[in-house]
Amino acid sequence: MKQRFTTFLAALFFSLSMVLPASATVSDTGYSDVDAGAWYAESVTWCRENNLMAGVGGGRFAPDSTLTRAMLAAVLWRQAGSPVVNYLMRFNDVPEGQWYTESIRWAASEELVRGYGNGRFGTNDPITQQQLDIILNNYLGQTITQGIPGFDGSSAVTTRAQVAAVLQRLSDTQPGTSPSEGEETMLYITVNGTTLTATLANNSSAEAFRELLANGPCTIQMSDYGNFEKVGPLGQSLPTNNQQITTEAGDIILYQGNQITIYYDRNSWNFTRLGKINDVTSQQLRDILGSGDVSVTFSLEKVA
Repeated sequence: MKQRFTTFLAALFFSLSMVLPASATVSDTGYSDVDAGAWYAESVTWCRENNLMAGVGGGRFAPDSTLTRAMLAAVLWRQAGSPVVNYLMRFNDVPEGQWYTESIRWAASEELVRGYGNGRFGTNDPITQQQLDIILNNYLGQTITQGIPGFDGSSAVTTRAQVAAVLQRLSDTQPGTSPSEGEETMLYITVNGTTLTATLANNSSAEAFRELLANGPCTIQMSDYGNFEKVGPLGQSLPTNNQQITTEAGDIILYQGNQITIYYDRNSWNFTRLGKINDVTSQQLRDILGSGDVSVTFSLEKVA
């Protein structure tokens, strides 16, 4: 019996010694599904640190998932410094005021994208490897996808991991064009003459909200609900990354994909986190927001 118990302990110790280092390694990348030993780990980490690609929520990056044509335009635009251009687009499926509008406008003005030739850009279509090579060739006069695992320039869809690798290579090709670490992660919230700062979450919903605010400040009429939040309609939908959340004072939440909520007290539900107001207590936030309806302006720059 003693010998069996000793053998069991030895096996248990060996199993733990094999498992624990792997878990620690995964966390080094910032995402639970991106192992530090993966071929794309460095590129994914670089994109996260440079605010070019966020995760999909729940601490995941989803390296094997696809990226839409609108999302690709957005990350290329951000890497170029989010330039503002005056260009009349003729895509009938790219309405004004969407989170991706200005990035597609820029990409079209640079002749990086031309759509499908029937007035359609295909905002929600997954970007194919062939399309990505064409866009890169239009941008650089060359492709930079050689040697990326699983990339052969075919009609197969491009994965998020492959796009991350392309973005890192693009930075090497065009040094100095990517945003510095921490750029545009700060959000300004102006209400009743007071300006608060908030830090955006690391997910595709916050990324889309930031793209929307890149067009200019957004003012939302907000009302009290449940004695724990102010909520108001955004006027359009953003991608959701819902998860069970118990809110705290200062949490900025996307509700049902098209409503923005500022919490000044606790509540538990299936929400998408957009960000959190910095250094404010529940009572301070209640005093600033006041009672009844209020106009709240969200912006990437401090409103004068």
